[in-house]
Amino acid sequence: MKNACIVLLCLTTLLLCGCPVGSGYPLEVKENGTVDKSLVGTWVNTDSSAEVISARISMDDDAYYKVEVLEKGENFLIDATVFKGWLTALGDRKFLVLQEIMDGTPAETYYVYDIAIGEDAITTHDISLKVGGASAITSVSAYQNEVKGSMGFSDFLSGPITWKKTE
Repeated sequence: MKNACIVLLCLTTLLLCGCPVGSGYPLEVKENGTVDKSLVGTWVNTDSSAEVISARISMDDDAYYKVEVLEKGENFLIDATVFKGWLTALGDRKFLVLQEIMDGTPAETYYVYDIAIGEDAITTHDISLKVGGASAITSVSAYQNEVKGSMGFSDFLSGPITWKKTE
């Protein structure tokens, strides 16, 4: 029942506001590794329709980020404002995976953004699941296959947001 509710929430969210794909599975399970330290800092954007206007990214440990929403946009629809984050790659694209942290406890809800890291800015995009949709996410490998298949569609990425580091 919980998975059915998550799928319904994901579909409704995507149809109504083009928000990021939320799922009960991460795009990748990351157990160790390093982070790109250039992401550490406070980031802001000037897109008034963005879900988040500003966020702070800090090191959680050697493998993860702590992402804190500092200022919500008008389209921010979830309760969590703190996330555990990590980077992963599929094909030639890089993705930021965020796991909700509710009351200090990791939840089984994940969000994925396409991310391009530049020297003084980052650009994020929401992704669209174009092959089987959110209902195709039944495991980590199924999620990866759905994203790989969706990458071939011209509207796979939407809502580019450019972020500038303020500190």
